[in-house]
Amino acid sequence: MKLSTISLAFVALTLVLAQSVSLAGTGISAKAKKNWKTVGITTAVGAGAGAATGAISGKSTVGKGAVVGAVTGLGVGATETVDVLKRKPLLKRGIQGALTGLGASTILDKNKLGGAAIGVGAGIGTGLIEKEVKRK
Repeated sequence: MKLSTISLAFVALTLVLAQSVSLAGTGISAKAKKNWKTVGITTAVGAGAGAATGAISGKSTVGKGAVVGAVTGLGVGATETVDVLKRKPLLKRGIQGALTGLGASTILDKNKLGGAAIGVGAGIGTGLIEKEVKRK
């Protein structure tokens, strides 16, 4: 079971990264290339962070952590690329926080609704701090 989960994580990660690399060489717009790059990077970072969380916590496996982290990173990256949310940075950070909190609570086998709620608060809080820093 563990080996198949790890294999699934690497296949998913490879597909996203391969898509990102293959689109970089085609005739798509610079904006689309940037969006794919963002999604590919956040997916890879999420997979790594999830695998580490699963390994360190003892509550989960490395494979489960990698898969959940990759999906979480994919969601966070996709949220980052949405044009409407670029005009609503606090909403964007709240959604990203909810996804991250949900992913972390899934890896740690904790209350998923509570994890998402804490993530929303953390995301909006970081958005407010970011807004204040940019203002100065």
